[in-house]
Amino acid sequence: MKKIIVFFLFLFIADHLIYSQNNDSINPIITSKFLINAGIFVPAKKVKFGFASSGTPDEIGIIDFDRTFKLSGLQSSFVFEFMWRFSKYWSVSSSYFRIRNRRHIELQEDIEWNDLTFKAGTGVEGGFAMSIYKLFFGRVISKGAKHELGGGLGIHAFILNGYIEGLALINENEYSYKKSNISTAIPLPNVGFWFIYAPLQRLSLSTRVDWFGLSIDEYSGSLWNFNAGINYRILKNIGINLSYKYLKVTADVNKRIWNGNFYMRFHGPAFIITGSF
Repeated sequence: MKKIIVFFLFLFIADHLIYSQNNDSINPIITSKFLINAGIFVPAKKVKFGFASSGTPDEIGIIDFDRTFKLSGLQSSFVFEFMWRFSKYWSVSSSYFRIRNRRHIELQEDIEWNDLTFKAGTGVEGGFAMSIYKLFFGRVISKGAKHELGGGLGIHAFILNGYIEGLALINENEYSYKKSNISTAIPLPNVGFWFIYAPLQRLSLSTRVDWFGLSIDEYSGSLWNFNAGINYRILKNIGINLSYKYLKVTADVNKRIWNGNFYMRFHGPAFIITGSF
């Protein structure tokens, strides 16, 4: 184990010593030390939450939030990404994405969630919020004047909240205003690969995929994260990017505060301003 650590430490130091500034004839997206992306993601979404009943813990009632609370449709959200090539072949990157939505409706049918019953005809509010933080360590596999292929390991941290509030049936004829909510943080490690092709000094194409499918302690789930885009550099260090993003996350949670599951899918275009330095 010590030999492996020493070997990777040697690689890091060697890469750091030979790392040099960009050649002006090459697209900066391949050679820049720092890459910053910030913009708007406009996804269509699918969101479902499930709670296991305390009486029958193996049976989970799932609420389709999009259908029940009419939350479907496109919704804009801010996205941010940062990458630091700290040596010739090694890099670290991070990203942030947050989306939330809520709506007050009159229920068309009874719904049961977290041992509460909200009856048809009553007014309730439902909503969700999800923040995603990603940290990724990458290693270049192949690199040339017009391309870069790399892979690595990372972790996605999901901060998830969902709630329903309104008049809930307490007993046969009595109602009371209640709020049922879940809040949890879920860490999901992942493997990822990226490819950049830059045939021109100002134009480049890129794609990226992250995947995970594993059980960790109280969580089990899967993750697919895909991105493909085209970037055009309008100034020396500034460019514009149009891309398509796809994110699907499913998880089962076995915790005291929430025994249930969720399914989330987001996909759509993203409009990004890029900086390379």
